[in-house]
This record gives sequence, structure tokens and C-alpha cells, in this order.
Amino acid sequence: TVPKEGAGAKAEEAAIGRGKRRLFEKRETREKPGKDDKIIADSAYNLACVYAENKDKEKVYEYLETSFKLDKGKAKSAPKDPSFKEFRNESRFKDLLKKYGS
Repeated sequence: TVPKEGAGAKAEEAAIGRGKRRLFEKRETREKPGKDDKIIADSAYNLACVYAENKDKEKVYEYLETSFKLDKGKAKSAPKDPSFKEFRNESRFKDLLKKYGS
């Protein structure tokens, strides 16, 4: 089960924000993604799942896009993920998947 939004989710969200800033700064100077990219992508994807369960669409799309930017493989998982069942037919969801290669 996906935990409801709470203190843990807020702490993870704050960490992702800090991580995103560092990673995007680092990415400008390197070609290959680093292992930190995968960790942030996994965390962002998990937060998107939490927000999907809580029906916070803006946060879902924010964290899905972050996840997909850092790990395009996540875009292949999302269409089958039960957390996003209610989003599968939305054009915004489809556009994100298309943009990141699913």
C-alpha cells in the first residue's frame, strides 16, 4: 500500500527538491547520468504515487516529470502502475509518456 501524505512524504519532497537542484547543476557539466539521478528518480516516482493516491494532480505531474527526466525507464513503468489508473486516459499523462519515450 502507498502511505498517505504526511511528515515522511514532506521530508522526502524536501530532499528531492534539494537533490534536484544539485543534480540539474551537475548535469550541465557531465554527459552520463549518475547514481544519484536514479535515487532521485525513484523517490520522485514514489512521491507521484503517493500524490496519485491522494488525488493531487499537480504534484503527480510535477514528480512524474522529475522522475522521467532523470530516468526515462520510469516512463515505461507508469502506464502499468495501478497508482496511475485514474490518470491513464488524461492527455497530460499521455503527453508526458510520449515526451519521455514510453
